[in-house]
Amino acid sequence: DEPTWATDVRFETAGGRVAAASEIDANVAEWTRGQDGLALQERLQAAGVPAGIVQTGEDLAERDPQLAALGFLRETDDEHPDFGHMPLDALPLHFSRTPAGPYTAVRKLGADNVAVLGEWIAMAEADVHAQEQGGALK
Repeated sequence: DEPTWATDVRFETAGGRVAAASEIDANVAEWTRGQDGLALQERLQAAGVPAGIVQTGEDLAERDPQLAALGFLRETDDEHPDFGHMPLDALPLHFSRTPAGPYTAVRKLGADNVAVLGEWIAMAEADVHAQEQGGALK
């Protein structure tokens, strides 16, 4: 959009830009404030400027074209007891003979207490449940 500060002779050299870094930052912040981040990123990249937005989790999950193309987020094959089906980050590599998966919901905290404590320290199931009821285990 050729703002006047973009043609300021003080910014023509690296030294000039370093000396005026805070002024340049303020100008860029003001210039970008009212613009759509993704649209501006595309415009700048098309002009040869390496640019990218600072993405939120929502941006990454719902709008990042690279992650979408890689199939980075995949729905779980089963349901989480509290959240239902949910996307999980997946290995963004795809092998023809060794596919990754299945993608299952994250287990609830304490869901494996009986199995783990029984295997590791031979704790009886009744004792595990007693410790859970007493608040020592979640």
